[in-house]
Amino acid sequence: MMTARECYRRIALFKKADRIPNYEGGFSPRTIAAWHKEGLPVGVSVDEFFGFDKLEMIRGISYGPIPGVPGRFTSPEQYAPLVAPLGYTMGRDDQGAIVARRQDVECYLGHNEWGDIRLFLKRRPGDEEDYAEGAFEHVRGALETAADWDAIKGHFQPDIAARYPKDWDANLARWKMRDWPQVLEAPGMIGSIVQFMGFENYSTQLYENRPMLEEMLDKMTDLAMAVLPKAVHEAQPDMLWFWEDMAFRNGPFVGPRVFDELAVPRYKRLTDWYRKLGGDIVAVDSDGDVRLLIPGWIKGGINHIFPFEVFAGMDVVSIRKQYGQAFSMRGGMDKFVVAKGKDAINRELDRVYPVVQDGGYIPHLDHMLPHAPFENYCYYMERKKQMLGI
Repeated sequence: MMTARECYRRIALFKKADRIPNYEGGFSPRTIAAWHKEGLPVGVSVDEFFGFDKLEMIRGISYGPIPGVPGRFTSPEQYAPLVAPLGYTMGRDDQGAIVARRQDVECYLGHNEWGDIRLFLKRRPGDEEDYAEGAFEHVRGALETAADWDAIKGHFQPDIAARYPKDWDANLARWKMRDWPQVLEAPGMIGSIVQFMGFENYSTQLYENRPMLEEMLDKMTDLAMAVLPKAVHEAQPDMLWFWEDMAFRNGPFVGPRVFDELAVPRYKRLTDWYRKLGGDIVAVDSDGDVRLLIPGWIKGGINHIFPFEVFAGMDVVSIRKQYGQAFSMRGGMDKFVVAKGKDAINRELDRVYPVVQDGGYIPHLDHMLPHAPFENYCYYMERKKQMLGI
């Protein structure tokens, strides 16, 4: 019987496998808390209850300024002029952390070595979870001027000890014995950069200071090629993965021409390098309508794409007809159907079934599940497992 690792690899490369692995896009703490009242046993994880296969991300390898580079904003006094226009007052909480307050809202402030400053909504007393579930607001996006870039670009040094997580060696023995697929994260070319620069700031810099963006992408790409051979040789990951959330419901937030100029050549450098080291699966992950970006990803050496957000018009059936076996796929099922009941679930599973039969496709919901009744989700999983051959 093939392991989940073997099955995933074979399906991603359009080969026959014993079964299709069982994955999903995740669940919010709010959903799990509700399910505990609807039948999910307390103390049993969702993964265990539904028999999800394991898939592990190798995270924590840095592609930016060396962690620990002194930040430019380290005290409430320095934050204050930036936050004041938003109507917040600065202070510290009982544990000494910097906080910003406005009426009954209290936020943590965070900054990183890029110079990105964010407000993170703080948990309210008595809440079971962060009520915004990770929501944040940019106070100041990183790299708003060429001077900001000049201040940090000398810190892109291939210092292995500084760039690898401290638990790397401790994890190697476990990884070498694994029977699950493992994914090595590469530096994103647009989506991840927008995350720390802020969308408005990135859009402005794209037109006012494009040489800065070009130099930054080259620095990150060079750094990845210097730092990652250790990870490839020691951990033997099953795929290289780019996180690139760079599209909305109506399309990407950079056009195909800019994408082809900025991102595609750097993808190609990294994917060619990875394949010379023996890698064969290169994945990209982006929400939204990415149809205009797919030709560029193919030119850049990408051969595995997910999650194909249905609400944004991404249809795995039509995309398979258009591109054939140019790339394998994951995801592609509408996350909203589970709440709509059995008939809607059946229709969605039937819709993607031809692609399942065609191969090179691992079906699951296209993102974290919005709340749906536990009974509905149990039915969805029962039907889906039949389709997967479990």
